Amino acid sequence: MNKDIAPKDRVFQTASRLFYQNGYRAIGVDAIAAESGIGKMTLYRHYPSKDDLIVAYLQDSDRVFWQNFEEITRQ
Repeated sequence: MNKDIAPKDRVFQTASRLFYQNGYRAIGVDAIAAESGIGKMTLYRHYPSKDDLIVAYLQDSDRVFWQNFEEITRQ
């Protein structure tokens, strides 16, 4: 993981990848913190709960889906 990325973005990118690969229930906050190289305290500063992180992931996934849909249907 690129250390030049802001901690919040590193947590989000790591969580997104792990959620996509393994599902929400299979991945805990400890795994996200360890994999991203961010301490749990920093993680919780940006995302007060795992549910908040899941919501952010789902919102981003929805945004990306509709953005891609618009591009494809425009063609």
